[in-house]
Amino acid sequence: MKQTEGSGSYSSSFFKNTLKKIVFGSIEEKDLHKILIARGLMSASRALAGVLVPVYFVLLGFRATSLGALFMGIAFAAVALSFSVGVLSDASGPKPFLIMFPLMVTLASVVFAFTTNKLALIVVAMVASYGRGAGAGVGQIGPYQPAESSLVVSAVSAKERNNAFSRVTMFSTFGALVGSLLALASRSNPGSRSFVMDEFRFSMLIIGTLSLFAALVVFPITNHKREVQSQSLLGSPLPQSAKALVLRLWATNTLNGLSVGLYGPFITYWFYIRYGVSTATIGVLYSGVNIAALSSGLIAPKLAKRYGLIRATVLLRVAQALMLIPWAISPTFVLAGVFYTARMIFQRASFPLRQSYAIGLAPEGSKARVSSISNIPSQVAMAVSPVAAGVIYDSVSLELPFFLGAVLQLASSYLYYIFFKDRPPVEEQSEDPL
Repeated sequence: MKQTEGSGSYSSSFFKNTLKKIVFGSIEEKDLHKILIARGLMSASRALAGVLVPVYFVLLGFRATSLGALFMGIAFAAVALSFSVGVLSDASGPKPFLIMFPLMVTLASVVFAFTTNKLALIVVAMVASYGRGAGAGVGQIGPYQPAESSLVVSAVSAKERNNAFSRVTMFSTFGALVGSLLALASRSNPGSRSFVMDEFRFSMLIIGTLSLFAALVVFPITNHKREVQSQSLLGSPLPQSAKALVLRLWATNTLNGLSVGLYGPFITYWFYIRYGVSTATIGVLYSGVNIAALSSGLIAPKLAKRYGLIRATVLLRVAQALMLIPWAISPTFVLAGVFYTARMIFQRASFPLRQSYAIGLAPEGSKARVSSISNIPSQVAMAVSPVAAGVIYDSVSLELPFFLGAVLQLASSYLYYIFFKDRPPVEEQSEDPL
């Protein structure tokens, strides 16, 4: 009997350890486990909002031009939030912001659920950063990202950094998959107002609940302040090496931001208008994209190890830029979905590598600030370009913004290679990548 009990205990322990290994990989830091779970929950809430909110505004009378203006306001609000989070995280630790922002999203979802007042909805959309990026990749984005990145990089060694950020992307992708599946409950078609009342209200409350759980999950973690004990509230001045890094990232990120702003916030709108499909159908597509992209989190560190972090990043960014063209001109929703899926796989693989490189190169004590400051031009560009894109969608064509976006993203990739090809990350400086 004792042997049987021991055998059962061993089997249970083996199963738990195996499951833990599959889910978290080689990451042992328990606080980081909680961050990953919270990221999954937030990604689920944002992915569901990414399907519902743009269509909700369309049903309230917004056209592409007015949506562009709305997305501009949301993006500028995100710039202010991200900068504040980056500066204050280095000074006080990241934990408060990993709790505060999910609670803000919870509040915004409640407002969305119980009012149709446009002014109120615009204000809380800016607070919750609804519309800052859309489509199947919306779950990756949030003003709390500098705080999250700072905590991740402080919890792992340089050799584990690529793997850790790839796990963040995997949890984000899985959360976005859950959010996309939840969107299947919506049955709104172009011109229909069927889900504006009870159906939409229920879905927004789900978004709020997911965000609330994300805040609760990270509540027990340690607030890492070991890098900033002697700094003032706004932190010490950025070291010269950090300034040089930020300037180069500004150049590449500005072009990338202009590119993404032309189509990123409009992805749900574009599918909805171009092919006349329902929100549930869009949810099916996003679910398929997120299932296909789950493997990208495992592929990314392998590509970086084989080709080097910079070359792998550039190749992936070029591939995702090229995918914009066949996606835009696809005659059917299914074919457009295929090219969109391929592009998102490349994008999901490159995203953690870019994050890992930038924050890994940043000096200690300024990592969160570098993460937020380096993205300011990108966010500003992403705020401005949707206005022009909205006019183009309404008055010129639904394809032109994608073509312009491809050109800008290719230019950004070229600059990225020129700026960083001779500046390998710390873990590669003693190695010669194949």
